Amino acid sequence: MEECEFKEHFRVNRNPFNFLVNELHPHLGKTTTTMREPISVVKCVAVALHYLASCEEYRVNSSLKAILESNLFDKCCKELGDSLVPLCLIGDSAFPLTRHLLKPYPENLELSKIQKNFSKILCGARRVVENAFGRLKARFRVICKQDRGKNAIFVSKIVDKLSIDRRERFKRTLTDENNKTDVITDDHQYYTSTYFSVNRHDFIDLTQNKISSLSVQKINSLTSGYLIGTKVNLPFNFTFYGNRVNSIYITTGGFLSVYPDFHSFIHSVHYIAPLMADFNLKLNKNSAVYFGQGVDMFIVQWDNVLTDDPNLSNETFTFQVIIYQNGSFLMIYQKIPYPVYKIKNVDHPVTAGIADGYIISLTQNSSRFNFAVYHSFVYKYHEVKLPLEKLKSFSAYRLDPVKTCLEFTSCESCTSSHISFQCKWCPELNLCSDAINWNRQIWLSSKCSISSFSSISKCSLIPSSSNIKIEVKNRRNIARANVVGIVFGVIFCVLILVLIAIFAHAYLHPQTRLGMWIIEYRPSRWFLKKTHEFNEELLT
Repeated sequence: MEECEFKEHFRVNRNPFNFLVNELHPHLGKTTTTMREPISVVKCVAVALHYLASCEEYRVNSSLKAILESNLFDKCCKELGDSLVPLCLIGDSAFPLTRHLLKPYPENLELSKIQKNFSKILCGARRVVENAFGRLKARFRVICKQDRGKNAIFVSKIVDKLSIDRRERFKRTLTDENNKTDVITDDHQYYTSTYFSVNRHDFIDLTQNKISSLSVQKINSLTSGYLIGTKVNLPFNFTFYGNRVNSIYITTGGFLSVYPDFHSFIHSVHYIAPLMADFNLKLNKNSAVYFGQGVDMFIVQWDNVLTDDPNLSNETFTFQVIIYQNGSFLMIYQKIPYPVYKIKNVDHPVTAGIADGYIISLTQNSSRFNFAVYHSFVYKYHEVKLPLEKLKSFSAYRLDPVKTCLEFTSCESCTSSHISFQCKWCPELNLCSDAINWNRQIWLSSKCSISSFSSISKCSLIPSSSNIKIEVKNRRNIARANVVGIVFGVIFCVLILVLIAIFAHAYLHPQTRLGMWIIEYRPSRWFLKKTHEFNEELLT
């Protein structure tokens, strides 16, 4: 289920939903018996939230979810809160005309076009209000039931407070203690972004390296380049959408490519872009790209770079991105001379953020021309686009990763995880995944979509490593014996065919030495020779 569809059904995002599941699991979790499986905590919470979020009656939710009425709602409800409904006085033509009531014109009169439009718009507004009150009536019908009204109010308070505490809203603007810095926090499913202002000391200028632990290097191959990149190995591994990365491609276009293999779509996927634009380092002799590496961070700085648009001013950009070992990214903008949206994105995309995808390789064999064609398809499954209008001088974005399935290395930790992704364990690969990452192709080719599971009880059914080694050894011995038998069988068949070919050649060519030898020593001559020898013995 997509994130927008998920929130439409349950009125909360996945993070607060999983938080509720984890908190309620000790109280609602039941043990599976021989009679039946218990209702999972996930289903209990989902049904309860859907009941509160929809206009459906209690018994309708129960029948749709195939859950008994006694187990549907009460076990999940703890708190809830009030709501204020604004009052609107809009009526139809049956109401009397008063100072505080709007009504359409009578239909039995000849109305002008303006009057007809007024009545039409007013009826549309009235329908909206009537539908709103109808939904409110259906949602608050639960309060009329004495046995469930208190619990419904209780759980609404919990969910409302949880949405605020967990920063569920897409954008929240906060103010620091000095009321000077605006901090905007966004939730992007795989990452959370935080926008804030910085001062001059927060920017680690690699041209004037003042940190002894940083090893700074200027990339000379990019100094006078355009639309090029170079590969740099990192001093540590970091996670990008859960994938382990140990090398990057630094480009002149203001972004990094993190995929192990270089491809033609690095500007569309697998990138970390503090500011991706059509930068041309040939236009300014002072333009340069630096990188600095430390124990737990890696910094790339684009210094005094110009765009390739002649219509824009010759003012330069200076910005950097810091990669931390824990997978967080910090993008700091020291100098943004003019609004970024003025940069044209005709020949080169202009964006800021990150994006990831996976590559599927297919092989198409041609029997007619006896050759194979290899196709690689790039699928982008997620991206974080940061608002370009927020990019100003001495501003920054910080992206912090969310825990993904790839970070679990055992079957138990994978199947018992309660995160915002549906993790499954594949025993063939010993891999925990939600099937949407760089391992997509090997996941499908290994039939993990069929053999994977998310139940922790199935982990005990996986054979141990010692049994697997013994089984693998036995299979190798059987395979080796089969190979030896096949080799001897092939040799025997070849010898038989050679003998048949020799005798056939001698039979068809009797004038040859082999043909004469076969005629002289043919089997019928063997019998005649023995008969002559026997007769000579009788005569003597």
